[in-house]
Amino acid sequence: MIRLATLEDRDSLDEAYSKYLDHLLTPPDPILLDYEKVAASGQTYVIDNEGLICGMVTCTEEPKALVMRNLAVLPAHQCKGVGRRLATFVEEEALRRHRIQVRLWTRTEMEDNIRFYLRLGYDITHRELSKECSRVFLTKTLDVANVSGTEHSFREETP
Repeated sequence: MIRLATLEDRDSLDEAYSKYLDHLLTPPDPILLDYEKVAASGQTYVIDNEGLICGMVTCTEEPKALVMRNLAVLPAHQCKGVGRRLATFVEEEALRRHRIQVRLWTRTEMEDNIRFYLRLGYDITHRELSKECSRVFLTKTLDVANVSGTEHSFREETP
């Protein structure tokens, strides 16, 4: 079941990013967030399998896009479709909110993330190098007709 995250789900986020901590000079941004605010914002969702958190995703709105700020899958649940299910949820949510794209970024060092999003049909739009890290930005323009079993009355909103 996908549900809104609660404060109690915080430990799952840390565990999901644990495999990267030894490979990065600075921790991934989601680990540094004030999770009390994140959970209270109503923008983070988790896959809850009978009380066991398998993964989570945070998304925020822009005029034409839903921005996937964080998608994390706990190590024990990786390569089992959890990430794909969360990404599909975000794409469906974008269409429900009348957005035509999903945008995201990930760290350049997280090569498995980049490959995952490319397999899901995301395109790399650009890269940015800052003092803290190097990021890859990706976008997927949604095809209303091919989103898994959803029907939408859709119009593009302009800012």
